[in-house]
Amino acid sequence: MYPAAMRARLVPLAAAHAALALAAALATPRGAADAEEHPSVTTVLRPGWNMAAWLGEDAPAQAIFDAVPEIAIVLAWDAEARRYRSASPRAAPLDWIPLAMGFPTPASSLALTTGAGLWLYVVGGASVEWVREPSRDSVLLEMRAGRNLVSWTGRDGIPAARAFARFRAPFVRASRWNAEARRSEEYRYSRSIAENTLLELRRGDAFWVELTSDARWWQPGAAPSPVEFLGDVPVDEQDRIRRWVDETQAVYAELWGIKADFASYVGDLDSITPIYASIWGGPPSEDFCGGYGYRVVFVRVDCISSRTYPHEYFHVLQDDLSGGRDIHVPTWLIEGSAGYAEVIQQGLVSVGRTADEHFDRDLRSRLEALSRTDLPALSSIEGGVEFHGYGLTAYDLGFVAVHRLAERSTPGAIVDFFRTLRTAASWREAFETAFGISAKAFYEDFEPYIREVATPAPLEFLGDIPGDTQTAIRSEYGRVKTFFAQRFGAETPRFTAYVGADAEAVKATHQWVFGEPPAAGFCEHSIHGVAAVVVLACGDPPLHNLDRHYFNAVRAQSAPWESLPPVPAGHNPLGPDWLLLATEHYAEYAYRQGLGVQETLYRIRDEHVSLAAQTDATLHSMETRRGVDAAGYWGVYGLTHLAAERLVRRAGEPALFAYYRALPDAADWREAFEAAFGIGAEAFYADFEEYRAEIAPLGG
Repeated sequence: MYPAAMRARLVPLAAAHAALALAAALATPRGAADAEEHPSVTTVLRPGWNMAAWLGEDAPAQAIFDAVPEIAIVLAWDAEARRYRSASPRAAPLDWIPLAMGFPTPASSLALTTGAGLWLYVVGGASVEWVREPSRDSVLLEMRAGRNLVSWTGRDGIPAARAFARFRAPFVRASRWNAEARRSEEYRYSRSIAENTLLELRRGDAFWVELTSDARWWQPGAAPSPVEFLGDVPVDEQDRIRRWVDETQAVYAELWGIKADFASYVGDLDSITPIYASIWGGPPSEDFCGGYGYRVVFVRVDCISSRTYPHEYFHVLQDDLSGGRDIHVPTWLIEGSAGYAEVIQQGLVSVGRTADEHFDRDLRSRLEALSRTDLPALSSIEGGVEFHGYGLTAYDLGFVAVHRLAERSTPGAIVDFFRTLRTAASWREAFETAFGISAKAFYEDFEPYIREVATPAPLEFLGDIPGDTQTAIRSEYGRVKTFFAQRFGAETPRFTAYVGADAEAVKATHQWVFGEPPAAGFCEHSIHGVAAVVVLACGDPPLHNLDRHYFNAVRAQSAPWESLPPVPAGHNPLGPDWLLLATEHYAEYAYRQGLGVQETLYRIRDEHVSLAAQTDATLHSMETRRGVDAAGYWGVYGLTHLAAERLVRRAGEPALFAYYRALPDAADWREAFEAAFGIGAEAFYADFEEYRAEIAPLGG
């Protein structure tokens, strides 16, 4: 997903083929020359039994005997029938076949298939080399519950933990026969590296893989990577990117049995530009980051991540499944399904979380973001211009919509939709066929659904918090909400307070909300007015600080940061610092007074008058943080409270938030100030100095 990128679209198949041909003519992917010079795989076979892979195209068993005459028996495991199938160039003496292994003595029909694992019995007293050319095509192995004898056709040196990771729950173990050491090597998830003896896979190896349910296993062929690197891209970065491509193609093939060819170019902007211009007819923009079209993916190397190809390659698959028909599929569905597939892929290759945990975390993050903004109707972002006008909000909304479709049907229905486009009269017809609901009915269903799920829960409790404590906190939150609505006319903000029993309970949530772990001694914090994290173990005060977090949430929603007018350096876009402190202090004292924590606003007025009389600072001098710091804490404390009191007497308590609501449409804070309080800032400064001189003269 690239905010400034060229966006994907379904394109005519002829144009896609032309682009691929042009891309191939412009550059040969690195690695292609190596593949042509060193296409063969050599396996050393020891006398007796060996395990090795058939890497070539489908062929009769005689092909092995022709290649290596010393091979006397070939055995392949039929996982469906749960028995071996064998072949021999002649009758096999019984002493060649270890009866304890259960091998059949009579020969039976055996055909070699790409990706099959084999037992090979070598006669004679010397080792022999079996040299063969692997298939250039990738292999998708259909594996059954129980034991499977399969090969590895992918890259050499892949860690076993990574190669077998995508099996997840169905995986029991994998084992390989070491003919030289005459022993079996094994890998299990549950074991440590020191306990496992099968640590990495080599092209040409064969394995027993034991599963608890059926699964697919995709492996790349010997064809060069579709990625061409332009300019100076470090070798380790190239290897990482190729691995991301392999894993992306693997997951989609294993999940849905789909694969498509494409070309990709990765490099800096200057190195990408010539090929980009040759395909697209003009150079990319200066802020270009990456994108897809015409079966070609371009990515600027400093923009790439593990999520790039899962998203862009799914666009390739959309084109391939649909036959490239350009029938105006809604952009929310094109981008939403690519984002949905991307998150599924990332969950299946992630380490440390299950796929469901990864998906739920991503969905939660998107719903949190959507809950903080005004959402367009899904039907209004069918077109590309309308969709991209909403930026990341449209991507998140499309993702949630596709998730809703998958919940109503199956994740595979997303693939079925694009496949159905080949013959459907319109995208709406394909939509109803694939998802079992008309587009019109889905739009009607989705609007109340998104309003429900994209509303943040006001309180979430983390860790072991007693029920009566939770009830007390909910009651306080209710009082805070009622207070701000009745006293200040404040609308309920999109806000969640995460309340944890202790620092350990909030650690994961703090990382998610703030992007970093909590510091030592952490007690509470808010961010952008949309979330707060509070630790109860810090004591009782945090319970009474919900009003402060709520105030920040109301202010942030009233005056979103991105909507505020620009200000000079050193100034706060929300307005002068004295006014921010004045509104915060007033709301705090008003709420405390309502709870009975503070006696009354006016009983403590004498204290603020005394503090204000200790400084010669003015409100004008405290418009910036530097001015506030120069005035000294206690002087500021007194002056800002008196300023808030004066403003409320002039315009009423609701004016404090009316000011923040006016900010986004105002030329500057002074315009919003006058609109909310009925007096210009300079006039108020003069009025306040007269008021101050009367009630809190300097040194008085």
